[in-house]
Amino acid sequence: MDKTISFNLGSVETGTKQKSTKNTEYITEGAYNCEVVSVETSSSRENYSGAPYIMFNVKSGNKLGRARFWAIRESDKPSSQEWKAKQLKEFLVNCGVTDFSDDAESIKQAVGKKVNITFIYEEYVTNNRDTDEPMIRKAIKYRWSSKDGTKIAYKEEYNQPLSKEDMKDYMQKKEEFSSNSVNTEIDEDLPF
Repeated sequence: MDKTISFNLGSVETGTKQKSTKNTEYITEGAYNCEVVSVETSSSRENYSGAPYIMFNVKSGNKLGRARFWAIRESDKPSSQEWKAKQLKEFLVNCGVTDFSDDAESIKQAVGKKVNITFIYEEYVTNNRDTDEPMIRKAIKYRWSSKDGTKIAYKEEYNQPLSKEDMKDYMQKKEEFSSNSVNTEIDEDLPF
Protein backbone atom coordinates (compact mmCIF):
# COMPACT_ATOMS: atom_id res chain seq x y z
CA MET A 1 0.00 0.00 0.00
CA ASP A 2 1.25 3.53 -0.78
CA LYS A 3 2.56 5.72 1.98
CA THR A 4 0.28 8.67 2.71
CA ILE A 5 1.71 12.15 2.59
CA SER A 6 0.72 15.73 3.47
CA PHE A 7 -1.47 14.69 6.42
CA ASN A 8 -0.13 13.72 9.83
CA LEU A 9 -2.92 11.18 10.29
CA GLY A 10 -1.17 9.06 12.92
CA SER A 11 -1.68 11.71 15.57
CA VAL A 12 -5.33 12.49 14.80
CA GLU A 13 -7.43 11.50 17.75
CA THR A 14 -10.77 10.01 16.95
CA GLY A 15 -13.76 11.30 18.85
CA THR A 16 -16.52 9.20 20.25
CA LYS A 17 -17.53 6.82 17.50
CA GLN A 18 -21.15 6.72 16.48
CA LYS A 19 -22.81 3.56 17.66
CA SER A 20 -25.44 2.10 15.38
CA THR A 21 -28.63 0.81 16.84
CA LYS A 22 -31.75 -0.62 15.29
CA ASN A 23 -33.38 2.81 15.65
CA THR A 24 -30.51 4.76 14.09
CA GLU A 25 -31.56 6.93 11.16
CA TYR A 26 -29.02 7.84 8.53
CA ILE A 27 -28.67 10.86 6.32
CA THR A 28 -29.85 10.24 2.76
CA GLU A 29 -29.28 12.31 -0.36
CA GLY A 30 -30.06 15.99 0.14
CA ALA A 31 -28.75 19.18 1.77
CA TYR A 32 -28.32 19.24 5.56
CA ASN A 33 -27.10 21.49 8.33
CA CYS A 34 -24.76 19.20 10.25
CA GLU A 35 -22.60 19.14 13.35
CA VAL A 36 -19.25 17.35 13.13
CA VAL A 37 -19.32 14.90 16.06
CA SER A 38 -16.05 13.03 15.52
CA VAL A 39 -13.28 12.23 13.08
CA GLU A 40 -11.59 8.95 12.32
CA THR A 41 -9.07 7.64 9.84
CA SER A 42 -8.72 4.44 7.87
CA SER A 43 -5.73 3.54 10.03
CA SER A 44 -8.10 3.12 13.00
CA ARG A 45 -9.91 0.24 11.24
CA GLU A 46 -8.70 -3.29 11.92
CA ASN A 47 -7.53 -5.22 8.87
CA TYR A 48 -8.36 -2.35 6.49
CA SER A 49 -6.09 -2.39 3.46
CA GLY A 50 -7.96 -0.08 1.08
CA ALA A 51 -7.18 3.50 0.13
CA PRO A 52 -6.40 5.71 3.15
CA TYR A 53 -9.02 8.27 4.16
CA ILE A 54 -10.19 10.74 6.81
CA MET A 55 -13.87 10.51 7.76
CA PHE A 56 -15.89 13.11 9.62
CA ASN A 57 -18.92 11.67 11.42
CA VAL A 58 -21.76 14.18 11.37
CA LYS A 59 -25.29 14.47 12.65
CA SER A 60 -28.26 16.47 11.51
CA GLY A 61 -31.10 16.32 14.01
CA ASN A 62 -31.35 12.63 14.86
CA LYS A 63 -29.75 11.45 11.59
CA LEU A 64 -26.13 10.34 11.29
CA GLY A 65 -23.87 10.64 8.27
CA ARG A 66 -20.25 10.60 7.13
CA ALA A 67 -18.12 12.90 5.02
CA ARG A 68 -15.12 10.97 3.69
CA PHE A 69 -11.99 12.51 2.19
CA TRP A 70 -9.30 10.41 0.52
CA ALA A 71 -5.78 10.90 1.89
CA ILE A 72 -3.01 11.92 -0.44
CA ARG A 73 -0.67 9.12 -1.48
CA GLU A 74 2.81 9.34 -2.95
CA SER A 75 1.62 7.56 -6.10
CA ASP A 76 -1.18 10.09 -6.77
CA LYS A 77 -0.75 12.36 -9.77
CA PRO A 78 -0.03 15.98 -8.81
CA SER A 79 -3.51 16.98 -10.01
CA SER A 80 -5.09 14.33 -7.73
CA GLN A 81 -2.98 15.45 -4.79
CA GLU A 82 -4.07 19.04 -5.35
CA TRP A 83 -7.77 18.09 -5.70
CA LYS A 84 -7.72 15.98 -2.50
CA ALA A 85 -6.04 18.76 -0.50
CA LYS A 86 -8.45 21.38 -1.88
CA GLN A 87 -11.53 19.25 -1.04
CA LEU A 88 -10.43 18.75 2.55
CA LYS A 89 -9.37 22.37 3.09
CA GLU A 90 -12.66 23.73 1.68
CA PHE A 91 -14.57 21.48 4.08
CA LEU A 92 -12.45 22.59 7.04
CA VAL A 93 -12.82 26.28 6.10
CA ASN A 94 -16.59 25.78 5.89
CA CYS A 95 -16.43 24.24 9.38
CA GLY A 96 -14.82 27.45 10.62
CA VAL A 97 -11.22 26.21 10.88
CA THR A 98 -8.76 29.07 10.32
CA ASP A 99 -5.37 27.75 11.49
CA PHE A 100 -3.79 25.35 8.99
CA SER A 101 -0.25 25.31 10.39
CA ASP A 102 -0.66 21.68 11.57
CA ASP A 103 -2.76 19.22 9.54
CA ALA A 104 -3.78 17.05 12.49
CA GLU A 105 -4.79 20.00 14.66
CA SER A 106 -6.72 21.58 11.78
CA ILE A 107 -8.66 18.36 11.29
CA LYS A 108 -9.43 18.05 15.03
CA GLN A 109 -10.69 21.66 15.15
CA ALA A 110 -13.66 20.70 12.94
CA VAL A 111 -15.17 18.52 15.70
CA GLY A 112 -18.11 20.29 17.34
CA LYS A 113 -18.51 22.74 14.45
CA LYS A 114 -21.60 23.25 12.27
CA VAL A 115 -21.48 23.05 8.48
CA ASN A 116 -23.93 22.67 5.59
CA ILE A 117 -23.36 19.50 3.55
CA THR A 118 -24.84 18.19 0.33
CA PHE A 119 -24.95 14.40 0.14
CA ILE A 120 -25.64 12.45 -3.03
CA TYR A 121 -26.16 8.79 -3.74
CA GLU A 122 -24.22 6.49 -6.00
CA GLU A 123 -25.88 3.22 -6.98
CA TYR A 124 -23.89 0.01 -7.27
CA VAL A 125 -24.56 -3.70 -7.72
CA THR A 126 -23.69 -6.18 -4.98
CA ASN A 127 -24.92 -9.55 -3.75
CA ASN A 128 -27.11 -10.36 -0.75
CA ARG A 129 -24.84 -11.86 1.94
CA ASP A 130 -27.27 -14.64 2.82
CA THR A 131 -28.72 -15.61 -0.55
CA ASP A 132 -26.07 -14.31 -2.99
CA GLU A 133 -28.91 -12.70 -4.96
CA PRO A 134 -27.78 -9.65 -6.99
CA MET A 135 -29.16 -6.37 -5.66
CA ILE A 136 -28.83 -2.64 -6.21
CA ARG A 137 -27.63 -0.57 -3.26
CA LYS A 138 -27.07 3.14 -2.69
CA ALA A 139 -23.93 4.61 -1.17
CA ILE A 140 -24.51 8.05 0.33
CA LYS A 141 -21.54 10.29 -0.36
CA TYR A 142 -20.33 13.76 0.55
CA ARG A 143 -20.55 16.09 -2.46
CA TRP A 144 -19.69 19.54 -1.08
CA SER A 145 -20.24 21.89 1.81
CA SER A 146 -20.88 25.53 2.71
CA LYS A 147 -20.51 27.57 5.87
CA ASP A 148 -23.18 27.33 8.56
CA GLY A 149 -25.81 30.00 7.96
CA THR A 150 -25.28 30.14 4.19
CA LYS A 151 -27.20 28.44 1.40
CA ILE A 152 -26.33 25.07 -0.07
CA ALA A 153 -27.72 23.44 -3.20
CA TYR A 154 -29.03 19.95 -3.82
CA LYS A 155 -30.62 18.72 -7.04
CA GLU A 156 -31.61 15.16 -7.85
CA GLU A 157 -29.47 15.30 -10.98
CA TYR A 158 -26.36 15.31 -8.73
CA ASN A 159 -27.05 11.65 -7.88
CA GLN A 160 -25.35 8.82 -9.76
CA PRO A 161 -27.83 6.04 -10.60
CA LEU A 162 -26.63 2.92 -12.39
CA SER A 163 -25.66 3.53 -15.99
CA LYS A 164 -27.72 1.82 -18.69
CA GLU A 165 -24.87 -0.65 -19.21
CA ASP A 166 -24.62 -1.42 -15.47
CA MET A 167 -28.40 -1.83 -15.25
CA LYS A 168 -28.31 -4.25 -18.19
CA ASP A 169 -25.55 -6.27 -16.45
CA TYR A 170 -27.58 -6.26 -13.22
CA MET A 171 -30.71 -7.52 -15.01
CA GLN A 172 -28.68 -10.30 -16.63
CA LYS A 173 -27.20 -11.35 -13.25
CA LYS A 174 -30.65 -11.23 -11.66
CA GLU A 175 -32.09 -13.41 -14.42
CA GLU A 176 -29.23 -15.92 -14.09
CA PHE A 177 -29.73 -16.03 -10.32
CA SER A 178 -33.49 -16.62 -10.68
CA SER A 179 -32.95 -19.33 -13.28
CA ASN A 180 -30.34 -21.08 -11.08
CA SER A 181 -32.65 -20.84 -8.06
CA VAL A 182 -35.50 -22.51 -9.96
CA ASN A 183 -33.20 -25.30 -11.18
CA THR A 184 -31.91 -25.92 -7.64
CA GLU A 185 -35.47 -26.16 -6.28
CA ILE A 186 -36.48 -28.63 -9.00
CA ASP A 187 -33.42 -30.82 -8.35
CA GLU A 188 -34.14 -30.92 -4.61
CA ASP A 189 -37.75 -32.06 -5.15
CA LEU A 190 -36.88 -35.11 -7.25
CA PRO A 191 -37.55 -38.43 -5.44
CA PHE A 192 -34.37 -40.11 -6.72
